Amino acid sequence: MGKVVVKLNLAHKSNAVVLVDADNSTAAMTGSSRFSAAEIVAQVLATKTATNTLRAKMNAPTSDTKTDDIKVARGVLDFNYTKLGHQVEGVANDPSLPEDERVAVVHSAQMDEKNHSHPQKHKFTVNNILPFGTAHVTAEGEANAHEWDWTLDVVNLQDRVHADSTTKANTDIFVPNAKKGTEVAFFHKPIIAKKKTAWEGPIFLTLV
Repeated sequence: MGKVVVKLNLAHKSNAVVLVDADNSTAAMTGSSRFSAAEIVAQVLATKTATNTLRAKMNAPTSDTKTDDIKVARGVLDFNYTKLGHQVEGVANDPSLPEDERVAVVHSAQMDEKNHSHPQKHKFTVNNILPFGTAHVTAEGEANAHEWDWTLDVVNLQDRVHADSTTKANTDIFVPNAKKGTEVAFFHKPIIAKKKTAWEGPIFLTLV
């Protein structure tokens, strides 16, 4: 199998997605016997602190420095989360560990290894369209109907708004009172006869 490499893909993820990923990783690693070394425990704590700091900056009232504050906090989180990923790599590549357990170590930290495709690939897309504040959502595959949710709470993903259900695989969703740069989380649920389905998402879109 060779060396396992952790792939966090932070450069292509929004702040909200990285918050969720870092929360999941630190929660999974806390108290785990695999990650009990003092330096890893300390890095888990540092990553938790950086995550909470970014979340606080995102939730702070609007100010002249808010954008810069968020950018700085995101940089600190990326640094600490990347360092944590390298430590997970170190555990996974321990020479004493059997080859067939290396990937499992990475997954137990809620991280992906390089060349690993995530099984929960979203089957819908979201794009900006005119007029401003409108998102065009399109689902893949065949379904009898579709349900759509959205929320402005891109941190905790609460207060979801239910848009009109459709029989078509696409629709336009208008986000009222939105400002340029507002980030919105979207969810989709296919309705298929005689089959239980689940919500998928979020997909994050910045309104421009």
